[in-house]
Amino acid sequence: MSRVWRYVQTPGVSVVPLTDRPGWRTPQDGRIAGDDGLMALWQHPNGEGADDSATRAALTCLAEAGLLTREGVGAAAPARPAVPASGPRVSVVLVTYNSEAWIDECLASLRQQTYAPIDVIVVDNGSPRDPEAAVRRAHPGAVYLRQPPGRSFASALNAGAAVSQGDALFFVNPDVALEPDAVAQLVARLVSGSRIGAVAAKLRFHWAPAFLNGLGNRVEDHSWGSDNAIGHLDLGQFDDRPTVPSACFAAALLSRDAWRDVGPVDEGFPMYYEDVAWCYRARRLGWDIASAPNAIVYHAFGSRLATGDEAGLTPRKLANVVYGRLRFTATVLDGITRRRFGRGYLREDLANYRHYRRAGDSASAAAYRRAWARALRHAPGWWRESRRLTARASVTADTLVRADAAWPRALVWNGVPELTIPIVRDVYLPLLQSGVATRTPEWP
Repeated sequence: MSRVWRYVQTPGVSVVPLTDRPGWRTPQDGRIAGDDGLMALWQHPNGEGADDSATRAALTCLAEAGLLTREGVGAAAPARPAVPASGPRVSVVLVTYNSEAWIDECLASLRQQTYAPIDVIVVDNGSPRDPEAAVRRAHPGAVYLRQPPGRSFASALNAGAAVSQGDALFFVNPDVALEPDAVAQLVARLVSGSRIGAVAAKLRFHWAPAFLNGLGNRVEDHSWGSDNAIGHLDLGQFDDRPTVPSACFAAALLSRDAWRDVGPVDEGFPMYYEDVAWCYRARRLGWDIASAPNAIVYHAFGSRLATGDEAGLTPRKLANVVYGRLRFTATVLDGITRRRFGRGYLREDLANYRHYRRAGDSASAAAYRRAWARALRHAPGWWRESRRLTARASVTADTLVRADAAWPRALVWNGVPELTIPIVRDVYLPLLQSGVATRTPEWP
C-alpha cells in the first residue's frame, strides 16, 4: 500500500521498563505493556516492510493506541449519532470516599454535559476528611449527603437514590471523566426500548485512553468478576453488541421503572459484586442491560494511575471479594448454575487458602476463613432471598450465563493494557482484515 504520511513518535510517550519486559509511558502517566518486536517497530516505524499486512496492522495499532502519530494525514473525527439535548430528568448519584483528588474533574465533566435536565447528588461514605467544601466549590448546586463510617458502598448508592427525583438514575464513581455527550448517549439508548433496565457506558482507561476498561462486566464460574474486553484496544469491534451481561456502576444509567421493580442495591455486599447482583436480578426479571458504546467515560480504575507494578488485593478487600461472589451465587443464581458456580468457587478458595498457608501469608489465608464463616452465618437469609427472586423470575440463571460466554479474554498484564506482536497478529489483524474494526488510513 502506498501511503502519503509518515509515522512519528507521539510527544509525551516514552519507553519504560516493566519488570521483565519493555513498555510505554503514556502522556497521562499510565503504562502499556509491549514486547521487543513491537518496541523495535515503534522506534523505527518508517522502515521497509510496511506493506506486509502484519506490519501494517502493527503500525495501525501503535497509531490507534496513541503511541505513534500519523504525520501528513488529518485525523478524521469519529462519526457520532445525533442525540437529543433534553428529555427525561437524570439524577446523578456520585459516591465518594477519600476522593478529593478526583472530585473536581468528575464534577466538571458533569457540568459540561450537553444534556439537560441533570441533577447531582453526592454521597460521602464516611471519609475521614469531610469533602463537602470541595464538592460545594466544584458543583455548588449538588445535593450533599454524608454517611457515617462503616456503611457499604451499596448503602451509599441507595441513600442517594432515595432522595433523587429523576426519571433515571446515573451511578458514577468519582474517578471518572465523561465526554460532553455521554449522558445524552446513555439516555438515547435507555429510551430506545421498553424493557431496558440499565445502560452501560463504554469505559476507557483514564491513563491509557485508547484502551477499554470495559463495556459492562460479567461473572463466570471461576476467578473474579471481569470487565468485558478489558485491555483491548478500542477499534469499535464491540460497538455492535446491543446488550451486555451487566453494567459496571462506575458509570451506569438505570431506569426508574426497573429500579422500582428490581429494588435497591443489596446492602449486604460490603464492596464488589453489588452491581452485577443488581443487573443479573434485573435480567432474571425480564429487563435488558443495554450498551451505549458512544457514551465514552474515562475511568481511573481504582483511583490510581497504573504503573504495571504487581499489586494484589489487601486481606480486607480479598475477604470482601470472596464473600461477595458467594453472596451473588446464593442470592441471584439458581438450579444447576448455582451448583456449578458454587463448586467452582469452593475449589478455587480451598486451593488459594492452601497456597497462602504454604507461603506463610497468614493474613490472606485468614481472609478466606473470615469470608466463608460470614457466608455460612448468612446462608439461611440467602436461601430465602433466592426463593423470592425465583418465584418472580421469568428467566433462569442458566439462560443468562450461557448468553454471557461470548466475550474475549482480557488483554492486561499486571493491571495495564498489553500490546504485543502476537496480540496484533492473533487479535487485531483479523479485525482489520475483515472490516469489523473502525476504518483507519491503513485499512480504508
